[in-house]
Parts: sequence; C-alpha cells; structure tokens
Amino acid sequence: MLRINDVYEFDEKKYRILKVYTDHIIWIELENQKALPELYTRSTLIEVIESGNIKITTDPFEDMSLMVLEENSVYQIKRDKNLAIIKPIIEHEKFYDSNIRASLINEIVNQKITTKQTIYRLLRQYWQRGMTPNALIPQYYNSGGKGVKKAVNNKKLGRPRIISEGTGALIDEEIERLFRRVINQYMLNENKHRGGPTCLNN
Repeated sequence: MLRINDVYEFDEKKYRILKVYTDHIIWIELENQKALPELYTRSTLIEVIESGNIKITTDPFEDMSLMVLEENSVYQIKRDKNLAIIKPIIEHEKFYDSNIRASLINEIVNQKITTKQTIYRLLRQYWQRGMTPNALIPQYYNSGGKGVKKAVNNKKLGRPRIISEGTGALIDEEIERLFRRVINQYMLNENKHRGGPTCLNN
C-alpha cells in the first residue's frame, strides 16, 4: 500500500512520496539539492516494489516532526515565516506541475517577499524533510549558527531550546554555564563537608 510520506530506496537513492493518486504518485529525491517533484505511474511502482528492486526504508527526518519549538523562539518564528511564504504552492492541488508551480512562484516574487532561489530552497526543504512545519526549521539547525552549538549527531541545538521526544533537553551555551555553576556549587559544598580541596572551572 502506497502512503504519503513513505520513503523508498532505489539504486542507492531515497525518494519520498508526496501525493498518491489513482493512477500516479508524486515523489521527490531526498538527497538531491536540485530535486523537484516527479510524476510516476502507480502501477509500475507497485510492480517494481513487488519485484524487490525498490524497498521502503527509514525516514531520515522522522525525528524532526516530533520536535516542539519553544514558543516565540527564533526558530519557531523563522519556521512559521518560511511556511507562510510557500503555503500557496504546497496547498495547490497541482503543485507538481512545473508550469503552475512556476506561475505561483513568480506571483510571490512579484510581491517582493523573497527571491525565487529562496522559494525553491524552502520548497525542497519542505518536501524532502517530511512536509510538516518543522521541515522548515532554519538550515543552521544542522550546521550550527550564531549562538547554536553544533551536535555531532544533529540532535542538539543551542538557543532557543528545542525539545524532542526521547532526547530530553537540548543544551545551549547559557544552560551549559548554568549547569556548570550548579555543579561547581555542589562540589564546593561537598568539599566543605569533606574538608578537601575545591576546584572551580569557569
């Protein structure tokens, strides 16, 4: 059964299903910076899946949909602004049609809201990352931006705080300093009781 947002792997490439119609499906390649939605015959896809040449796989952006951004944080404000920009396109029934999509993009550009390049980037980001508002969290979430501590596993953020189910608090520099002060104070009190030396690190 073909479902929207399922991710399939074919020839070492991953594709996300964006829309399922009676005779066709729309999908997009995930790791292609120039990818756009593609129309594919539904019956052919089912045949290839049944042959084992295409297999359903894990969604690399699944955790992103579970994140809860801090209210009125920089990330939430930017995410919602990004969503508002591309909303007329992603809500259009024929978003996959290149001519219709181009016309809608030009309308937005003519309003002096943003550039064509930015719109295409946001569209790819939205479609490739799972078609949820969180798919539009600013890109420096993954790379580390000003005031953002880069995490090796891409699970942590700096300011503002972001909570993800099962991951606990994601720590920024301010919280880290607070933790350090609390730990140092705890060590100070412990050493006073024990009569040992105190070592404070700033």
